[in-house]
Amino acid sequence: MKTIVKKIFLAVGFVFFASMSFAQKNKGPEFLLVEGITSCDTVWVILDKNPEYPGGMPELYHLINKKMKNPQDLNPLITTHRLMIRLLVDADGNVVEKKVLRPLDPERTADVMQAIEQLPKLIPGEKKGRKVCSYFMASINFSH
Repeated sequence: MKTIVKKIFLAVGFVFFASMSFAQKNKGPEFLLVEGITSCDTVWVILDKNPEYPGGMPELYHLINKKMKNPQDLNPLITTHRLMIRLLVDADGNVVEKKVLRPLDPERTADVMQAIEQLPKLIPGEKKGRKVCSYFMASINFSH
C-alpha cells in the first residue's frame, strides 16, 4: 500500500514539475529583434521598469488634450470610445515608432496622432538597471 502511494505521489510530482518547466519555457520572449529602426535593434518586452510619460498618464492626457486641434472629452476611465496606441521608446526616451492598434474615427485618430508627434522625451524602460528600447502602450479614452 505504501509503495502504491509513493508511486502516485512520484507520478503527480513529476507531472507537476514537468508542467511548471514547460510553462516557464513558453511564457514568451524577453525581447524582440527589430529591423529597419537604427536606434532599436532589440526591443525588450519583459522589463524591470516599464517606460512612462513624465508625470504619469494624467499629464499625458492633459498634453494630448492641449495639443489636439479639436479638443474632445478625454476620459481617464476605460470607455467604449478607446484609441489604443503603441510607441517604441529608445534608450534615450525618444519615440522612434508610433502605431495605432485600435483606431477610432479617422478625424479623432489623426488628431491624437498629431498630438503624439509633439510628445517630449519619455522615461525609457529598464532591464537590469540599464535603459533599453521598449514599447509604451497607451489607451486614449473619450467620453463619447
